[in-house]
Amino acid sequence: MLSSTPSPSPSPKPSLGGSANANDKQTMLSKILWKNRLQCVSQCLRKSISSAKSDLMFGTSIGLLQTLSESSSQGTGFRFPNGFRSALVLSIKEHGLPMGSLGFVQSVVECGLERYRGKEDVYNSLFGGFVAGALMASHRGPRAMLTGAVRQGVFAGGIAFFMLHAKEAMQLAQEAEGATKKNGTADEDRDP
Repeated sequence: MLSSTPSPSPSPKPSLGGSANANDKQTMLSKILWKNRLQCVSQCLRKSISSAKSDLMFGTSIGLLQTLSESSSQGTGFRFPNGFRSALVLSIKEHGLPMGSLGFVQSVVECGLERYRGKEDVYNSLFGGFVAGALMASHRGPRAMLTGAVRQGVFAGGIAFFMLHAKEAMQLAQEAEGATKKNGTADEDRDP
């Protein structure tokens, strides 16, 4: 008995000018866009983790200094009352972790806004600080949230303003110094 097996149908070949070529281009473009998005996310994540680590270390060191200051005001000298290890753990818990999380949240919001808006300016830092300050004070109520948001937003915006415009200010100062020297040498040339 002869069995009839269906012959495999040939796969459709994309035509050079057809919709299959357009689909290939669209698929390739989609892959490139996703790759760019992942790169942006990884850059923001790296920046945010770096910010969190440095803020954690800064907060911990502030806590340790505060512990030393309190012990010296009690007349025991510059010593950790319960030992260095307990002071370190307490400093990390009370100062380092809150500052690290504040820096992480602010950096994520700021970097996200930079990517979304396509600009690196003071407004990204203002809004990032505003969000981070509100989140950090959220457990204390709405009034504290508003106060924390305004304080951190203004602080972050001030730092961003300084950082973004410090280079311009240095260039202007160098130009002014060069102009002063030029005028000073011209005055010395006129005197006999």
